[in-house]
Amino acid sequence: MPFTSLAVAPEAASSFLFPRLLGHQAATWMLLSSEWIGAAEAHEMGLVWKLAEPDDLLAEARRHAEVLAAKPISSLVACKRVMVAPLREEIAAARELRTSASSTSWRSRQQRGPGRLRRGPRARLHQPPAGW
Repeated sequence: MPFTSLAVAPEAASSFLFPRLLGHQAATWMLLSSEWIGAAEAHEMGLVWKLAEPDDLLAEARRHAEVLAAKPISSLVACKRVMVAPLREEIAAARELRTSASSTSWRSRQQRGPGRLRRGPRARLHQPPAGW
């Protein structure tokens, strides 16, 4: 999670997914600190499912792939669809909330009028685009 070290906001839905996967405190620390974590800590946090020695990694991955490949694809797809359905609904709700918050924020700035725009180093972020 290098985002804060790079002075950028989290991306790829990490700020949404990590708290659900790791819990609020662990996700917050990872997103804010940009600290590297080892395999054992990632396993303990629930970020990874299994650990393997480097020499055993390919054989272990192949074994798991063979187990799944032996199953009917239709049942694997159905299982995954059922498992991710609640997450898809949460993501859709979060997107809707973000969209409505963005438009509300833009309307509030518009209602302030040009004489009430924020001043300071970020003022340009609060001005309407040229030609509006």
